[in-house]
Amino acid sequence: MEIVESREAGFLVLGPVGRLDAKESRELETKLAGFLDAGERRLVVDMTRTEHISSTGIRVLIAVAKKLRSSNGYLALCSVRASVAEVLEVAKLTSSFVIATTRQEAFLGAPEPPRPASLEELAIRLLGGTPGRASQRPAPGADVQAHARRAAAVLGAVATETEPAPAPAQADSTGSRRPFRKSRS
Repeated sequence: MEIVESREAGFLVLGPVGRLDAKESRELETKLAGFLDAGERRLVVDMTRTEHISSTGIRVLIAVAKKLRSSNGYLALCSVRASVAEVLEVAKLTSSFVIATTRQEAFLGAPEPPRPASLEELAIRLLGGTPGRASQRPAPGADVQAHARRAAAVLGAVATETEPAPAPAQADSTGSRRPFRKSRS
């Protein structure tokens, strides 16, 4: 089976040619699995030249649609021929897919792709924090030294063990500075 591939408007567009029955469906499944493994998350299947689809072909498309939905991806079918549309309708599967009249309509129907995490967000996650909580203190019992060593490794620095910081000094009535201690009143 011939499967025409192209990239357009940030989407991978695949165009199966001919009949999409058991043998050809396996070829499409293998090809789609390779694209998904490579990180493709925005796909349009242009069915302009697809004359027929079998239950095996439908199963392949449903599996890919589910995988993409679970990973914030997008799959749309476009330019579906009447014979293929009829099979999808009889099987009551038209609601399982985004079905667009044209490629452009399929592109416009897609949600915006998720934005990549900033370097700051990635660093916070690597260090065990939660992005958006920059002032968050380590959890009680957290191994702060382990986080420091991890941070140093990420930054390419050498972490050193440090003594706890001395208590801040406070001037007394004579003007000399002594470590500040809370009173026990």
